[in-house]
Amino acid sequence: MENIQEVQLKKNSQEEFIPGFSEDFPHISSYVQLDKYICPWYFHKEIELFYVEQGTFEYHTPDLKMIFPAGSAGIINANVLHMARVSGHAPATTALLHLFNPVFISGQMGNVISQKYILPIIHNPYLEMLGFYPKNPSHQNILSLLQKSFQISETDYGYELKLREILSHIWIDIFKDVHLENDKKIYNHKTNTMIKGMLSYIHDHYAEKITVRDIATSVYISERECYRIFHDDLHMTPMQYLLDYRLHQACDLLISTDDSIMSISYACGFVNHSYFGKVFRQYMGYTPVGYREKWQNSHM
Repeated sequence: MENIQEVQLKKNSQEEFIPGFSEDFPHISSYVQLDKYICPWYFHKEIELFYVEQGTFEYHTPDLKMIFPAGSAGIINANVLHMARVSGHAPATTALLHLFNPVFISGQMGNVISQKYILPIIHNPYLEMLGFYPKNPSHQNILSLLQKSFQISETDYGYELKLREILSHIWIDIFKDVHLENDKKIYNHKTNTMIKGMLSYIHDHYAEKITVRDIATSVYISERECYRIFHDDLHMTPMQYLLDYRLHQACDLLISTDDSIMSISYACGFVNHSYFGKVFRQYMGYTPVGYREKWQNSHM
């Protein structure tokens, strides 16, 4: 099982880079400790299936916000732009998750299994995210199977087949649980392309002095339209997203390097390191020095 320290993005994209992911075995399990970093908005082509161990996760997509306390679980559909953050003040916020290409269950795409059970979910424009909760009797089997799926050891004989079997059972229950809501708004592909383009611009230029005008111009729209898209899809302003992403990068540098706090603040686009320290503490609950001391030597 991989220990995920942060979300890594592919160059010039909001698509997540997943180390160790292979077409020969299109699945990876990981352990995530969310309170260790700020998560950017991102997407991946794989299905994300997670179980919350401790604390409470808050997941956002452009259309939804869902809360996942300890003992609950969820699924993020393929290619859905999303982000996660800590909700509440638990000492630790951790989750176990599976990322897998649907062919891991179906075999060859386009076969009967794919057409009957996989494509109706991954191509469903209304299905971005689902939650599964202990108090819901219809979710009990999914939660039980999901916990068991993380107990299968990679050293077990037949590990790959055992894992595919249990994920297939989970998928069947999810498939039965899905109910389309026809009154939800239709997915807007053009807007989705624009927001991904603007996020790419921010990710490429966050260390520079950039404005809302720069962000809007990167996809040839007005500042007003830029504000509208960020508000409707990400529920924040462009500058709020820029600040979140700069802090995300700062968290990574504080853990992975011994660079000075001043150097890190400048590298992440903060022209005033005192302001950086103030904002970092406000968002993360630690000073930059305190955050480094807490996490740099951590093995979690």
